[in-house]
Amino acid sequence: MDLALLVPGIVFALVFLLALYLVFAPLMHWWPHHLLSQLVTDPPPAEPTSPTPSWQQLNDLRVQTYERNRGLFLVHSCAPSTAAGQVVDAHICLTQHSNGPLDDESIQAVEYTFGPQFTDHSLVRTDPQDGYCVTVSMWGPMLCLAKVYFRDGTPPLLLERYISFETT
Repeated sequence: MDLALLVPGIVFALVFLLALYLVFAPLMHWWPHHLLSQLVTDPPPAEPTSPTPSWQQLNDLRVQTYERNRGLFLVHSCAPSTAAGQVVDAHICLTQHSNGPLDDESIQAVEYTFGPQFTDHSLVRTDPQDGYCVTVSMWGPMLCLAKVYFRDGTPPLLLERYISFETT
């Protein structure tokens, strides 16, 4: 290899690198930090770092919910709506976990409230044979509140259920 060609090639490469540095030096103040932030990152935590309730605390809360609700919960199912301008007909019912007020007929009535975009009044159901169910036509999701009245005079129980549906 001819040394006469090698030296000018090396000089040219050094001059080229120096020119690049002079042109891009003002922009390079962000480069080392940006590069390091891309290369050296802590992995995301697998679990929350702040204190959270233990499994036992959450389970205790779950059991308390059963007790507070007297085992009663709202459930719903949806079917395509038969009403014009609506998407689904939602069938909302009272159900219970294990034995409870639905078995011993201690429920007097259930008052359903859906909000002013669905109806301007509550819907009351008193028939235990159908699970105190109500069916409403919906065009969008809504929050349902159900106030359960008991025959024994205990204060009414307020249940809630977010009624949503999938559209495809």
